[in-house]
Formats: sequence, structure tokens, C-alpha cells
Amino acid sequence: MHNNKLVGFIPAFGLSIYIALMLIPLAQLRYFEAQLTYDAPRVFQVGSVLSFVVLSSSFFVLKRSAYRAVSLSALIFVAAFIIYIILTSPSSIYPNRSFLYAGVTTFFFAGCYYFWRQSNFQIELSFKMVFIAIVACFVYLLISLPLRERTLGWISPNLLAHVGLMSIISGLIVSGRIKLVAILFGVGLIVFSQSRTVFVALAVFFASYVSINYLVNSYKRFIYISIILTLVAPVTPLISSGLVSAVSSVSSVILGVDDANRVSGSGLSGRSAYWENAVYVISERPLIGHGFRTRQSLDYSEASAVNAHSGFLNLVLDTGILGAIIFAALYVVAANRAALLYFSLRLCNDSIQKRISSVALSFLIAYLPIFIVEPNYINLSHPTSMLFTLFIMYALSVPLRFGRSDSLS
Repeated sequence: MHNNKLVGFIPAFGLSIYIALMLIPLAQLRYFEAQLTYDAPRVFQVGSVLSFVVLSSSFFVLKRSAYRAVSLSALIFVAAFIIYIILTSPSSIYPNRSFLYAGVTTFFFAGCYYFWRQSNFQIELSFKMVFIAIVACFVYLLISLPLRERTLGWISPNLLAHVGLMSIISGLIVSGRIKLVAILFGVGLIVFSQSRTVFVALAVFFASYVSINYLVNSYKRFIYISIILTLVAPVTPLISSGLVSAVSSVSSVILGVDDANRVSGSGLSGRSAYWENAVYVISERPLIGHGFRTRQSLDYSEASAVNAHSGFLNLVLDTGILGAIIFAALYVVAANRAALLYFSLRLCNDSIQKRISSVALSFLIAYLPIFIVEPNYINLSHPTSMLFTLFIMYALSVPLRFGRSDSLS
């Protein structure tokens, strides 16, 4: 019996092994030349995804009866996106590559779905081990790499900041003394890396988290505020230049950096050129895009090979306007279900499902600035992109009836 209980903990190791296999190869970035040609060894990338999916789904062969049921009703939106990227693969400029990535993405979504089928105890244990894995890997990286301004070796400072955000998210989900340590470690990593995008996302996250937990006391009020912000959103392009400059200036002052230190004279850090190029290439195939995960090989275009440095534009480049609409519907439904779940759990005393739902909703909101100015929308080897997919699947798969019951152990 004792051995069976220990074996039942195996799925909880998937997330920590995933992050460890993501961070360990960064020890190779000892020299500047390495950064120019560096790509994490495929064996680590494949291993991280494979370990997460296999371990998260291993409950089927371990002890299926010990896990709570999951609603399938809202997963139609995930299915619609997956079916779309599979069906459009033959029309991709690289059909085999698009089909392969569509299959791997389906596999990864399945792992995220199975992750939430674990018991609440195992889910909390998973996030505790994520923080332990992050600290252990950074001890290893500190030994392996020289300490430099804003980073270790030649690791992208932005990546360090995203790992810091993952540490904060893990800390807010778990209970006990490790919570404060994980949050402080994550904040320290973001400040050290001086990543303004992640800093803005963190500010949005905490503003959303505090508002949801202490100011917005009903689902209806949340919807009213969301509708107002949505109606105001079309106006933002008219003030975007001034808004970006203001946010850039404020974040630069707080973090103690300026664009001269970023080798750029623009608050967008040169992103506007990437965006203009992306819009040009999108116009060549606007409806269904160039194919899932093929944007880096658009050598047939008059424009250069494209990475728009924007998750939204990369999404349209890959899947076209139709794919972007499906993905947007997926996001809106997930955020709405996360809100429904949280407000139905709001009166529960320190329920882990309450903590997860408030963190999931706040993170889905906070991911928007990252989605706009960072290149990832679905990236299987990126910490916050992975969290985005994980929380999408949480919101879409956890039954709302759990919020109306007391059986949330």
C-alpha cells in the first residue's frame, strides 16, 4: 500500500523535470559566439515535452480511480484550433513541418489536460517542485556561467525574467513557507534581468490578482469591467505610441535602464520594423496564413525571413485571420471560465482550486502584453508560454460544478 502511494506521486514530477530540462542546457552559453548559433539540444527539448506529457498522463496506468473527473464540454475550442492547424497543414509552404508541429502541439495540449486530472495534493506538490527545480538549476548555472550585467553567461535576460515569473506563479499556488521564498526569488530575478516586458506583465498580473481577490466581488462586476475595457481597446492604437513611450519610460526609471543600454533609440526596442515586415508578409496569405510554425522559413517572400517579435502577429502569420479568430475565441472562453470558476469558489477557505483559478485568470490577463510584444504564442520550450497553455487547459477542462460544491479537497 505504501509503495502504491509513492508510485502515485510520479505524475507530480512531470512539470519540474520539464523546467529542469529547459534550463540545464543553458549552461552551454558561456561565450558570445555560442549565443549566435545556440539552439538547445533537441534531445533536451524533446525530453522536456515527453517527460511532462508521459508523467502527467501516467495516472491511467497507475491509479486512475484516485483522480477526479474532468469536464469535456469546453474542450471543443481546443479541438477546433487543433483540427484547424492539422487541416491547413497541406496548404502550408512546408506541409510536413506544419503537420509535425501540429501533432506535437496536440500531444502537448493533452499533457496539459492530464496535468489537471491529478489530485489537488499532487498539483500543489508539482508547483512546489517547480520552484525547487528552478533554484537547483540556477545554482548549477551560477557555477557553470560567469555573472554578467542582467544575466548569467550569454543567456537572454528576457528568458531569466520569464523563469522568474514562473517562480512567482508557482509561489502563489502553493501554501506554506515556500510561498514567500518563491515569490521573492521570482521578483528578484525579474529586477536583476531588467526585462521591461515581463516587468509590465508582472504589474498587470498583480493588479489583476489584487482586484480579483479584494476589489471585484462578483462575476457580473468582472464582466462589466471587461466589457468596458474591450470597448476602450479599439482606441488604444490611436494612443499606442504615447502609451508605449510612457510605459517604457516608467519601467526604465524603476528598473534603472534606458534604451541606450539596449542598443536602441526606440521604446519598442526596434520592434516596429519587425511588425511592419510581418504585416507585409501577412498580406501575401491573409486568410489561412503560411502554415503552422513555418514563419522562420519564408525565403520565397520579398521580405526577409519573418519573426514578428509579437505573438499575435506570429499567430496570424502562421494560421491566418481564420486561425487567429479561433485562437481568440479559445482565449476568451478560457478567461471567462476561469472567472466563473474563481467567483464560484470565492467564499471557500484557502482552497487550492480557489488559488489556482485566481492565478489562472490573473495570468491569462497579464499574458496579453507578452503576447503583443514577445514572439511566442505556443512555444513548447518557454516557461510562460507553457504556463499560458497550461492555464488555458485548466480553465477549459475543470468542471464549473466544482465551484458549486464543497468537495474540493
